[in-house]
Amino acid sequence: MIKIFSIFLVLILVGGIFAQTLDEIITKCLDVAGQEKLTKVESMTIKAKILQGAMEIPLIVYQKRPMKYRSEATVQGMTLLQVYDGSKGYMINPFTGNLQPMVLKGDQLEQLKDQADIDNILLTYKKWNYHLAYSGTEEMEGMSALVLKLTKADSAVSKIYIDPENYVPVKVISKMQIQGVEREIESYPSNYKYIEGILFPFAYEQKIDGQTFMQMTFESFELNTNPPDSLFVVPELK
Repeated sequence: MIKIFSIFLVLILVGGIFAQTLDEIITKCLDVAGQEKLTKVESMTIKAKILQGAMEIPLIVYQKRPMKYRSEATVQGMTLLQVYDGSKGYMINPFTGNLQPMVLKGDQLEQLKDQADIDNILLTYKKWNYHLAYSGTEEMEGMSALVLKLTKADSAVSKIYIDPENYVPVKVISKMQIQGVEREIESYPSNYKYIEGILFPFAYEQKIDGQTFMQMTFESFELNTNPPDSLFVVPELK
């Protein structure tokens, strides 16, 4: 009798997970994330450290509505710079031996656009003509994670794994062009903390082929810092 009751209980719980609709999952995720308060944030300054092997790279990111983004990563006195002004983007990568601004196109520009969006992608995906679908659950580290499938306008597909208890992203699988080769990237946000009612991940790990190639720890998320517009100017590049 106990075994029968246990099986019945499992069926109820699993059925509850699968019975959720996409809209219900999105609503819960946005509520947990504090999206209503995030919508009122006009700008942000983020400070972090990137860990690659024994190397520690300071990173500072500026975001400002609408859709402005700038990141500066400094290594051995040289700064890797990326800027997006809402439509155009460029990069200066001194580690290639070229100090001239380089126009970003294709996947690189799309990635900058994604990073420039202060709001949660679960809120804005329709605005960008992306398609989002709930594709059931997958086992991940001892839990049945909710899996959302995000298809972008260029048909690129990402899978977002949601913790079914806390309704936060715990894993994202996407594809990226690296030196001309398409590779699958696994990203793991963690150590979530609230700042002024808005939830942020304070740790981040990325893997390629199951091997960690980058870790990031966030030091601060400063809200409404109002960085000057001059930081986001993209020069006329040829």
